[in-house]
Amino acid sequence: MRLQGEKTTVDTPYYISRRIVDAEQAGELIRGHRSIENLPHWFWTYVLGRMTAVRGQTMGR
Repeated sequence: MRLQGEKTTVDTPYYISRRIVDAEQAGELIRGHRSIENLPHWFWTYVLGRMTAVRGQTMGR
């Protein structure tokens, strides 16, 4: 749920799967998939942050 000024919005994610699972299993699968997708973002943020700190540069130079 997000509040922007006086407007509140709610996003509802939908997932498609061929597997029949209960809510607990679905939650585990979704969290597992998100961790796989987020790993490269975390990795590059860490690596680029370390490189710029060592070089004394900002990203965009």
